Amino acid sequence: MKDWISSLSAGPDGDTVSVTVGVPEPPPPIDQDYEMVPVDRLLTHPDNARKGSLDTIRESIRANGFYGACVVQRSTGRILVGNHRYLAAVEEGLAEVPVVWVDKSDDEARRLLLVDNRSTDLSDYDEDLLAVLLSAVEQDTQGLRGTGYSDDDLIGLLAHLDVGGDQILDLGTDMEDGITPQERFAGWQETGIRSVILPYDLTVYAEVIDTLAALRTEREVETNSDLILSILRAARSS
Repeated sequence: MKDWISSLSAGPDGDTVSVTVGVPEPPPPIDQDYEMVPVDRLLTHPDNARKGSLDTIRESIRANGFYGACVVQRSTGRILVGNHRYLAAVEEGLAEVPVVWVDKSDDEARRLLLVDNRSTDLSDYDEDLLAVLLSAVEQDTQGLRGTGYSDDDLIGLLAHLDVGGDQILDLGTDMEDGITPQERFAGWQETGIRSVILPYDLTVYAEVIDTLAALRTEREVETNSDLILSILRAARSS
């Protein structure tokens, strides 16, 4: 880390103070080139520990096309980022994929392979925002096709949010009543229960959520479903 000294004026007397500030070194530049490359010139990395969902990626390719690029070690042709996108592309019959070639040693290549997967593992969701986004996309003519989510996933997420749970999004995790969101949805279907999805613009969504929470407390009901029903019945009887 390099240091540099700056003189700053301070106080009414015009005194100056010398301050030493640490300036971080710039990140190392990466020599990289982009081109379309035949799939038979590339290799999946033998050390890749990630297990991806090829079915989900193949559906995305069919719906959205192949987006982004595979990051590939120039000296070996091994894929550092995008191993499963490459495999899905091959299964979908693509003859070429976009590639970013990088000059990396084997040790550096393994480091990139690890951080690309690990940074995804450490990510999380804003569940409320995810529900808004999925609900908006679900209204499109293609529905949730190509998103990696199903209608059951969306309804399970909405059920999870409706009871006010604070679990990290995992639609296979037991909720407070000992069942998963998917199991709850299946139970709804069997007993004739249906859901109503109300997408809101992000500019008012927080206001809607806060108001629902306040009204649940005021009316002493546990869920948004019970709250809306009580409001509708009161409106009809007034």
